[in-house]
Amino acid sequence: ETEAEISEYAQLQVKLRQIEAIAIDPATKSKSGASINTIVDISHAAVYCNATISNSRTIYVNVGFGFHIEMTLPEAVSFVDRRMEYLGRDVLKHRSEVAMAVAKDVENALELLEELGEELGE
Repeated sequence: ETEAEISEYAQLQVKLRQIEAIAIDPATKSKSGASINTIVDISHAAVYCNATISNSRTIYVNVGFGFHIEMTLPEAVSFVDRRMEYLGRDVLKHRSEVAMAVAKDVENALELLEELGEELGE
C-alpha cells in the first residue's frame, strides 16, 4: 500500500517535471499558460483518457483523504518530494518495525506451544 503510494508520487514527480519543462520551453514563447496535451489515469491504472491542460501555472494535487489542493508547479514538486521522503522514512520504517515485532511475537508463541507440547507429552 505505502509502496504503491510512493510509486504513484514518483510518477507524479516525473509528470510535474515534464510539465515544467514544457511550460518554460522557449518554443512555446510563454512561461505560463501553455496548453499541454496529456493522458490522465481516471480509474487506478485501468482507464485512461486524453486531457488538455489549458493553464499549466497551477494544478490540483491529491494530498490524501480525498482532498485536492491547488498548487503552483514548484509547490507541487516540493510537496511531492517531501511526501515521498516522509513515506519512505517514517511510514515504511514504522511498518517494518511493526512487522518485526509481530514476527518476534509469533516466534515466542511457537516456542511456548512447543514447550506446552513437551509438557503434555511427559
